[in-house]
Amino acid sequence: MKSLTRQLQGQAGQKTSEEKLAALLDTLKQYCSGEEFDRFCIEAFQILATTGFKEARSFVIESHDQLHAQSKELEQEVAETE
Repeated sequence: MKSLTRQLQGQAGQKTSEEKLAALLDTLKQYCSGEEFDRFCIEAFQILATTGFKEARSFVIESHDQLHAQSKELEQEVAETE
């Protein structure tokens, strides 16, 4: 009985692929406009539907890395002009 209880508790905490992807996508919000964010969401969920979570996760991670790098470059340019 204890084993079954632990198993059910573990399953209750599991998230769906869609929920995991949405959480990853949230990390992009700080780096892009609402319209850009919507485009990233559409593309990520299309990838999820066609090729699976692993590829969709890779897309979001790569997008995050690119946006983060662009943000850093912009910060450096602003700091250099001050």
